[in-house]
Amino acid sequence: MIVKLLDATSLTLAAKAAKLCIGKDWEGDDEAAYLKTLIQRGHESVLEHVVYVFEVQGLSRACLQQLARHRHISLSVKSTRWALDKHAEYYVPLELEEPDAEDWKYALDGVLADTKTLKAAYGNDVAKYLLPECVTTDLILTLNLRELRHIYKLRTGKTAMLEFQHLAKELVACLPDEEQELVRYRSDALERAVQEFLETGTDEARERLERMVE
Repeated sequence: MIVKLLDATSLTLAAKAAKLCIGKDWEGDDEAAYLKTLIQRGHESVLEHVVYVFEVQGLSRACLQQLARHRHISLSVKSTRWALDKHAEYYVPLELEEPDAEDWKYALDGVLADTKTLKAAYGNDVAKYLLPECVTTDLILTLNLRELRHIYKLRTGKTAMLEFQHLAKELVACLPDEEQELVRYRSDALERAVQEFLETGTDEARERLERMVE
């Protein structure tokens, strides 16, 4: 898998947006520190103004399916309909040991050969049904900082697909150091809001919690 950062907007946009909300101008020079303060307060919506565009090469279609379930992203993916012949590589799970890994490769080589045969007889739309989820593809991924934080937190957990764990870490590794810290930064604001609601049960506490999880 190869991950490249193609484009990004500035952290200043998020800082300016946050200050605008309270009728002030951004006059600081350490956006990252200021945004950490906002995250700690549970005010993460302004992070959506920071947008990243990545190129990802060699991602399995199984991992792509999981990535696509994150709704606040934009994807442009190499098509199996129009570029079926460009889908000739496949992902071998790192968990596989020999001789299972060798058997995996042998089976996949046969499937890809059968796909070519079906393509010649029936065209791409029929042949692509035979492609397994381990076949790799390329894509352009656009998402904002808030969603990247969510994906990183969710998909680097021990129960997440290993390939997705690697993808999440590679995405973050492309960023400048201070922005990597922002992605990894943990806030206890939500935990405090949950605890307050459990302890008080007030409408105010409930509304505060609902705003934070919207």
